[in-house]
Amino acid sequence: LTKESFIDFAIREKVTLKSIINWIDQGIKDSRNTVDCSDLPKINWRKPDEKVIEELSLIAQNARRERETLLEQSSEDENFKSIDKKIFNKQDYLLFKTKRAEKLRKLVNRKILLDELKSDAKKFKLQLSDVDKNNKFLSLIGSFVLDKKTSVINSDVMDLSVCGAVYPYNSLISGKLAALLMSSNEARHIFEEK
Repeated sequence: LTKESFIDFAIREKVTLKSIINWIDQGIKDSRNTVDCSDLPKINWRKPDEKVIEELSLIAQNARRERETLLEQSSEDENFKSIDKKIFNKQDYLLFKTKRAEKLRKLVNRKILLDELKSDAKKFKLQLSDVDKNNKFLSLIGSFVLDKKTSVINSDVMDLSVCGAVYPYNSLISGKLAALLMSSNEARHIFEEK
């Protein structure tokens, strides 16, 4: 499924722009409910603004830098046992704070674009054929399709993006070994139990 095939489908099945807007809006609501925002700024989802996007971007950058600093400090220590476990917990926390802030930033940006599209659709009585070549609309559709693909994949796929980069293996080049171990029967069993 691509944004082009989605638009072709919508045109062929005579799906209205209003229906697509509602689907995208619901997708944004569903996505934002999956993000832990307890340590991130409160967002007015009825009227989000560019300031929130900048703030979330800054939070992500700062968390990324702080994590990189902690990683450098821990890799310089030749005796892994002397490194406090709190540092590793902090590294994980900062990694996921970065990811959550980035995801929220993208959602806020999509919500702003969607609100503009809603306003224009209402003001100018737009139809799907009026916007199907518009870059902002295509961006919204692309994000919507990606979210749908991701939700389907997430139900059956495990994310191993961090597997080879956590203590005490972060100094080793062992990504293939880690991936191989994650496909073991034991790992599959644990995954199925969750």
